[in-house]
Formats: sequence, C-alpha cells, structure tokens
Amino acid sequence: MKRRNFIMIIIVVFSMLLATGCELIQTQDEGPIEVGLLLMSSPDDMYSEGYYGYYALKALETKYGVEIAYNENVSSVDNAGYLLNSYGKKDFDLVIAVGNMFQAPILDVAPSYINTKFVCIGGDVTEDNVIACSLPVNEIGNIMGLVSAGYNENKANSIAYVQVAEGNSYYEGFLDGVKSISSQTPVKEFIFSSEDTYSGLIEKFEGNSIGLASIMFYSPNLEKSLTAQKYLFDTLGGAENETDVPRVVINYNAIFDLVYQNYLNNSDSGKNIEVSLDDNILKVHGIELLDSIVVTKIQSLLP
Repeated sequence: MKRRNFIMIIIVVFSMLLATGCELIQTQDEGPIEVGLLLMSSPDDMYSEGYYGYYALKALETKYGVEIAYNENVSSVDNAGYLLNSYGKKDFDLVIAVGNMFQAPILDVAPSYINTKFVCIGGDVTEDNVIACSLPVNEIGNIMGLVSAGYNENKANSIAYVQVAEGNSYYEGFLDGVKSISSQTPVKEFIFSSEDTYSGLIEKFEGNSIGLASIMFYSPNLEKSLTAQKYLFDTLGGAENETDVPRVVINYNAIFDLVYQNYLNNSDSGKNIEVSLDDNILKVHGIELLDSIVVTKIQSLLP
C-alpha cells in the first residue's frame, strides 16, 4: 500500500513538472509582443507627426519590451494596404497607423488577419479586430483658436487657418476658440494640398488682410517662408524648446500608451478609444507670449 502511494505521489509530481515545463516552453515560444507602425511622414522630419510617432513607438519598446517595426512616408492607400498585409502575414500582434488616411485600407485588410489588432489613430470606425483611436479634434482646435486669438497682435486683421487636405479638420473647434476671445476677428480657411507650394499659399493671403497664420501641421520650410514675408504665425507641432512662437504639441507618447494598454486589456468592446484632453495629450509651449486672460482660459482646459 505504501509503495502504491509512493508511486502515485511520483506520478503527480512528474505531471506537475511536465505541465510547468510545457507552460515555460509555450511562453518562450510566444516571445515579445510585436508592434508595427505606419507613418505618413518621416522620423527624420524633425518634430513632425512622423518624428513624434516614431519616438512614441520607441517609448513602448523601452517601457514594455515589445519588438517594433515601422514604415515611414506612406503616401497612398495602395501602399498602405500592401504594408498592412505584410504585417498581417508576419503575424504582428498590434499594428498602429497614424492618420485618417489609413482607415479605409485597414478595414479592407484586417478581416484577413484576425489575430492581429489594427489601430487607426485619427480614425472613426471600430469593428472586429479594428480599433479607431479618436482624437478630440474640436478640443484641440479650440486650444489652437485660443492661442491664435491671443497671439494675433492686430485684432482687426483676419486669422488664416491652414490645414493639409488629407488631415483631421480642427476648423469648427478653432472658430469657437477664436470667437470666445475676439468675436470680431475674421477667420479665413486655407486647405493645403500636395500640389500646392508654400509660396503659392502665402500669395493667397494677399487681399485677405491676414494678421496671423495658424498652421495646423508642422513644416519648418513654411515657417521660414512666413518669417521671410514677416507674417506672425503659430503652429500645431514643433519642438518643445522652440518658443519663438506659440506651439501646441500633441503628446503621442501618451496616446500610444493608451492604445497599448487597450490592447493588453483585450478591450474588444466595439467602441472607439476615446482620447480626451484629460489624458494629457497636449503640451502648449510659448504660452508666455499670450495675454493673461487667454493663458488662464487655456490652463483651465488642460489637466
């Protein structure tokens, strides 16, 4: 009887060791989580969306030990579809794309790779293994409107609102921000397309009594052109230490962290990831260039 009990104990212990060993082997085989990234611009374009997006990806690598890959200067839907398919075929766990342009190709490709989670930052459609990370465009626009109204030295002159054709529109929130500070200041909207030039854009300012240009994307070349033409301007983007003009910078590190935490929590609730100003996604630099009333208003909206 004692021998039989001893044999049973050995069998139980062996089974436990075998199960533990299998679990360790399985964990080792799985390896680190693989995260891919698609960017419309390049990390080499200092302080651009591509620059901040790339370093937000690197922050995930450092903080969580994920394995990363990325593609830059993705300029067309066809190219995006090809790259998304590539990540799916390689069984990447999570693929992040920055820009609404990626929404359509993600929705087209994702059903073929159900084990990969695709996230479109700036998108608006969530389904199955596709998650849209919606930015608070009205709130961001409102902050930019406040900054522009507070920085416009000649309140009688118009403010030029400039955005790229394929980007998010912050226009409605921008108007609200301007009007809350200076209700009589006109706002003129200018859409910059890939066929346009910066000199051509600035030529359109003539005859519109533009006192300030509010640029909803970062371009050092455009900034140089505006400076040469003696235009006052502010931007959505740029470097933290460039406080010669007001800059509102989107904190992509915080956004990517929210996306990654959503992935880890397996939050397949069928709802968009709703990012808000309370998530600390905006940094305002050069705020000392604005008057105290505007500063107080901006600070009341940020965490």
